[in-house]
Amino acid sequence: MALEVDVGAATLRISSDTTLGDLYRAHIEYAGTRPGVELDPTSWKLRISQSGGGFPSLRGDRFTMDLTLNTSVPWSIVENSGAVTETLKIPDLELQSLDINTGASHDDITVGPPSGVVPIHVNGGALTVHITRAGGADASIHVSGGAVSLTADGNSYHAIGSASYATPKLGSDRYAVEVNGGAFNPIAPFGGYKQSGIGRETHKMMLDHYQQTKNLLVSYSAKALGFF
Repeated sequence: MALEVDVGAATLRISSDTTLGDLYRAHIEYAGTRPGVELDPTSWKLRISQSGGGFPSLRGDRFTMDLTLNTSVPWSIVENSGAVTETLKIPDLELQSLDINTGASHDDITVGPPSGVVPIHVNGGALTVHITRAGGADASIHVSGGAVSLTADGNSYHAIGSASYATPKLGSDRYAVEVNGGAFNPIAPFGGYKQSGIGRETHKMMLDHYQQTKNLLVSYSAKALGFF
């Protein structure tokens, strides 16, 4: 079964329920363009979307969704969104793949035991991603972007460009996690302009990813310049 979510700025809460009699159950609160919910019985794809032209902030669009998925079928999940705050709590779901394409986002993801190699891809701007997996589940993690900070199984890695981690002796059942973003931290946000995190890293090059360039004109003339 495939789930596709296409929205702008949003708050998403997706969970699994072993007792759910329906294939899915959704509760959506919105402002602006009316969302669409379509189930294609031929391709077995559930698509939930809110579309519209222009900038969402100017249109007044708002999208908050609570979605519960049936655990009797495996799911592939694709999300395309703007800035999003998301909780994905699916420890009982057989997840086949997860693709998140977003702007700035905060993602809290809980998954159960993997079956085969399960890819998890997160692409966006400034990302805060927290992934909790079933105890003992194998995983390989690769993050890339500007300033990256990776914490996995009690180990911390800090770098500019990319960082990687893998559990020892990767088995045939595992998660393959790839995150591509501007600044990435899977546990806590770094902060940006005016909250640059100075001192949390070990090199002044880290500041290049948080600076905001301004122009300053200094005149030594006694005469007034411009409006001043």
